[in-house]
This record gives sequence, C-alpha cells and structure tokens, in this order.
Amino acid sequence: MNKMGLIIMGAFLSFILFGIYISSNSGTPILTPPNVVPETPMVTNTPTPKITIPPLTEDEYKQALLEQENISKMVTVADLDKDPNSYLSKYVYNSKDDSGVIRISFQCVVSSFPKEDNGNPLIACNDLKDWILSFLFISPDPYGIGIFLVDVTKVNSGDRIKVLGTVAKTRWVSNRAGQKLYIPIVSPDFFIDLTNGYHN
Repeated sequence: MNKMGLIIMGAFLSFILFGIYISSNSGTPILTPPNVVPETPMVTNTPTPKITIPPLTEDEYKQALLEQENISKMVTVADLDKDPNSYLSKYVYNSKDDSGVIRISFQCVVSSFPKEDNGNPLIACNDLKDWILSFLFISPDPYGIGIFLVDVTKVNSGDRIKVLGTVAKTRWVSNRAGQKLYIPIVSPDFFIDLTNGYHN
C-alpha cells in the first residue's frame, strides 16, 4: 500500500473511532457550561448592643459613696415634700456645668411599689417620723431610657433605705383626703437598703 493509501486509511479509522466516542456519550452534553446561580447574601439581624456599666468593687463603691456624701445636702422626706421644685435639678445637656444639679441625701422606709404611666416600677418611701403625710417616689429608671439603677426585686416593703441622688422630676398625686400633692421623684445615684444590705 502506497503512502496516499495509508493516509486515507488513517483518516477513515479516526472517523470511525470518533463516531464510536460520540455514540457512547450521546446522553451527556459535551462542553455544556454549568448553570451559574449567584449566591444570595445571608441577611442576619444584628442585635442592638446593651448598655452595660461595669460594677464597682466594694472599696470603689465606698469611696464613691463618701465623695457623694461630701457634696450632698442632708434632708428629710418631709423637707422634700414641702417644696419639691426647690430641689429639682436642672441639667444642661452635653455640658460639664453641673451648677443646676442639687444633690441630696436622705433616709426613708419603703411602703409600696406603684407603677409609672409607662409601666416602670416606683418605690414609694415614707418619712421616718411623719409616716402618714410625707412620702416620695424613687424611680429605678428615672429618665425612662431602660437603664435601671435599682433592682426592685431585692427591696421589700418596710425596709429602711438610704438614698443619695437628685430630684429628677415631680408628679401630681391625690391623697386619701382627695387633695392633690406635688410629689418628688428621685433618681437614686446611690441606693442602700439598711435592712438587708443590698445596694446598687
């Protein structure tokens, strides 16, 4: 067989082999690009970070309490009831000037746990001597922003407490005689239960 015949024979065999390969793979697409589906980014709800205040050590607490006592005016609940507005602190937002802040210190006896209009608990506290006529409210969350300064569950009716803080606001209430009274609501920077030892 001459050279031309060999070339023709090789081409023929190649054609046959290619046909066999195609028929054996007839059910499988050749060079078919895969379907590319873009990934959808997973959306996750990031929780809002909670405001946490690192607790003071016992020594730090005592030191801070001493410093607060040195700049606080010692009063009674009866004093505060007579003219609540004269003790009302006036804050200037985002200012270092605290000349409008009136810091007070007093003791009282817990009588009940009423609610504010927003549902937050209050601690009603009566004067040590004038139990019937003189009382005020201590607000664990005085500005309604969700930061509670006192754990009400650790305070009981009848407990004697000591408070250092400020009068944050006042509130009209009616007494048993139907008289309207202007009652101070105190923000407790320091709250000490002298009966069971709890403090904030």
